[in-house]
Amino acid sequence: MKTLIVTHGGLVRFLVTNHPVYRFEKLQSQMPVEVVMFGVTDTKSKDIKLRFASNQVTASEWYRLSDELEQYLSTLVRQS
Repeated sequence: MKTLIVTHGGLVRFLVTNHPVYRFEKLQSQMPVEVVMFGVTDTKSKDIKLRFASNQVTASEWYRLSDELEQYLSTLVRQS
């Protein structure tokens, strides 16, 4: 399983999938706002979520995209 990372403005969301491009296209067609594919990584989404739990938007699947989180995700995407 791979982790698909998508962004919207200053927010980021993580989705688990075996087919990142297909999953992104489905999400994009269902979202009322524009989402952008940040990248795909082999790192488990739950590990990312635990590490940056303080960035989670209350009662949401979205996380605030801080500079630290963005740099970390960029590193993960480059490694994959």
